[in-house]
Amino acid sequence: MNLHFIGHACFLISSADGTRLLIDPFQPRAFNGRIRLEPHSSPVDAVISTHSHLDHRHIDPSFGSPLVFEGPGQIHGIDIDCIKLPHGAPEGKDHGLVRAFRINVDGISIVHLGDAGRIPSDAEMQALGRPDILLLPIGGRFSLDPIQAAQLVRSWRPAFAVPMHYQDPLVDITLRPLSEFTDQFDGFVTVSGDFTINAVDRGRPPIILVIRRA
Repeated sequence: MNLHFIGHACFLISSADGTRLLIDPFQPRAFNGRIRLEPHSSPVDAVISTHSHLDHRHIDPSFGSPLVFEGPGQIHGIDIDCIKLPHGAPEGKDHGLVRAFRINVDGISIVHLGDAGRIPSDAEMQALGRPDILLLPIGGRFSLDPIQAAQLVRSWRPAFAVPMHYQDPLVDITLRPLSEFTDQFDGFVTVSGDFTINAVDRGRPPIILVIRRA
């Protein structure tokens, strides 16, 4: 399984058999040009959207004719499930709800929290299951801030915690910097562009994995 970071909260998951799933693609130049990241622009089999904001949902003609998941489903043997969490506080009053997705690919469990505005409860974490890879927002502003995100990693103990939705020079949204999250840990691993994993050691402490935009 390969995980490629497009930017902001957008990731491309590629399974061993070549199935391609795009999570939270952003609209190019969204919010009057405030999103200046290079968008994904090639065919995918599925688009998974945590919520309808323009920096998390865009179906581009270059994607071909993908299935669009805004809830549970399955594609090519890949199971997709979700629960709802508040986007912002209190309990979504500010910005409604988002879907936190669990995607099981090649025996690897990936959880993408979207713009979750609070730490999931024990029952919500149990519903999603302990993830092998946790994609979590850390930038604050209606989603988890760096302190909350670090607290979640320590309590949920994914094999890998991948930060997203943080300060970026190509995203003109006020978010907290990556360093405020990574400084909560003794160390972290950095890779450029993407990350390939075939098996997970679930008995070790979480690895903080920073995937830099290529």
